[in-house]
Amino acid sequence: MSAKSTQYQQIPIEALVEGVGKTAFVFIPQSDQKNIERRKVKVAFVRDGSAYVTDGLAGVTDVITSG
Repeated sequence: MSAKSTQYQQIPIEALVEGVGKTAFVFIPQSDQKNIERRKVKVAFVRDGSAYVTDGLAGVTDVITSG
């Protein structure tokens, strides 16, 4: 029997918008740095000002926290 290893991406809680339950949205900058994308994410838990996301941020290195 093997244990399932869950990977979390830690982001500032300020990056979450329009959250309901474990689902929320974040805004991420596009590669041109002029446009943004609204991305649906799955939040596993929130602790000490950070959200720990398990789905929706693959390949994302930056999230927008204000503006």
